[in-house]
Amino acid sequence: GNPDQTRKAMQTIIWYQNIWITLVAVPLFIISKDKPAIPPCLAALAKMPRRENFCATMMLTMKDRSYLMVMICFSIGTGVYMSLSCIIAQVFEPFNYSPVQICILGVLFIGLGIVFALLLGVVLDRTHRFLLMLRCLCFGMFISTFCSLFTFPSQIFTLVSINIGVAGLVLLPIVPVGIAFGVELTFPLPPVMSNGFLLLSGRIVSIIMSYLAAYLANIDSEYALILFCVTSFIAAVASLFIKEDLKKQKGLNFNPLLLDITEVVTLTAKAVKFKGKLTTKNCGKSNVIFEAVQKPSSSSDQLIRVGCIPAIG
Repeated sequence: GNPDQTRKAMQTIIWYQNIWITLVAVPLFIISKDKPAIPPCLAALAKMPRRENFCATMMLTMKDRSYLMVMICFSIGTGVYMSLSCIIAQVFEPFNYSPVQICILGVLFIGLGIVFALLLGVVLDRTHRFLLMLRCLCFGMFISTFCSLFTFPSQIFTLVSINIGVAGLVLLPIVPVGIAFGVELTFPLPPVMSNGFLLLSGRIVSIIMSYLAAYLANIDSEYALILFCVTSFIAAVASLFIKEDLKKQKGLNFNPLLLDITEVVTLTAKAVKFKGKLTTKNCGKSNVIFEAVQKPSSSSDQLIRVGCIPAIG
């Protein structure tokens, strides 16, 4: 259509998005709580070190080589995903793909990535195989971008759909895997610092790659694909130099300086409205006995009268 129709259509889309985002976000801000009544895990009660300034904390994180390698993988994965999402039309139009086909490819790229990121998050929470998953995603990113050099110009839509779908599967999940892995490597530093550095580096790389990919795509679409392939190869190589030192998983293996078991019992009793008397005492290096003298009439009599819980569950 003419420019006026295009401008009106874009304004309508923007207003539509703003209305729905506002309707979803405002109630979320109102009902959301700062933290749950019961901690999701004992690690949530770990005592963080005293607050450091930004530069001091950044220096601590940058001394960890594995964290730096995760940052490279995360930044490149985010950069490839964001830049390809922005210039997907510029990449496919020179190969004579129709607007409808480009739209379908975009939906596959983003939709499959979202679904797989959710599923991978559940698997990661149960297995804690951070390094294996990150390496699989990085090498999958390299393989998919390398294959795009041959599949995209082929104009075989089925083959291109499979390629772009696989790319979405391995690119977007790098975000949750990288963030979770970064927290593990930098523990007991505050997660907000680890996540902040990763997201900051990811956004910087995304901006640079988006402009560079758009510039290259204007010259030749294959140049942009080569950029994605080369950077993906760098991420795959970087993943080989990561050591899976899960400090958060093993660092809390009964460290009395990090964990206050009395607070665990008190918060649990408070959450179930326990009205009796709580007493705690140590019973070895790995367990703590606590006694709960419960009123017979209370509905939460099943809390525990006398129990022994591990310091790390």
